[in-house]
Amino acid sequence: MFTRFPSKHSPQSGSPAHSASQIAYIKSLPAPRWELLVRPKRQPVRSNRILPSEETIISRGSKFVCVIDGGGLNRTGKIYNDEGKICWQYGTRTNPDGRRWGNPLNKPDFVVTNTDGKAEIVIRRVSFLPSVFQIMDQDHSIGQIALRNILGIKYRIRIDGQASSTFRLPLFTVRFWGDTDTGPSIWVAVGLSKMQWSVLLKPGTMDRKLIASLAFIHNQWWNYS
Repeated sequence: MFTRFPSKHSPQSGSPAHSASQIAYIKSLPAPRWELLVRPKRQPVRSNRILPSEETIISRGSKFVCVIDGGGLNRTGKIYNDEGKICWQYGTRTNPDGRRWGNPLNKPDFVVTNTDGKAEIVIRRVSFLPSVFQIMDQDHSIGQIALRNILGIKYRIRIDGQASSTFRLPLFTVRFWGDTDTGPSIWVAVGLSKMQWSVLLKPGTMDRKLIASLAFIHNQWWNYS
């Protein structure tokens, strides 16, 4: 069971998973100026790199809104699609390994599930210095998130079967992005508050493990940056 996942965040049996007020709230949010984020700041270094147009990325890319729940320890949250429906929810759960060299402060697992509380993705600290987190699906390791900067503004995301991504959270801005060796693939706009991220993924890169990783980084950034 989640140790910090209040039952009100899980849909009750026989009740709708998405309330009208939740959908209305997400739809009422101002749309990010995606064209400002997606527009390249400079020409690609390699001339043989083929990138989708800005219009294609914005129209065909996957869009999500990650929202950290207010109150408490801010360790729970929800991930909505652009229609305002909840796709996933997350909370924390006691790490079964307890206090170890890789987790001396006994930090809990970060657990992402669908609205039925199933299809778990677990992100678990496995190294303290440097900070490294294991991504697990059904108790199998399927990737890793590594903090690459002591300021907490650069992460490396590796997921089996996918190109590794470097995700950057520069200081003094509300626009973040991630890229692979083939070019930019993730864009994030912060707001209306730091507890909300609007996420755009390049067409063909939508994956629940990647979304779970971004929700985890968002929670880390909110709580420790």
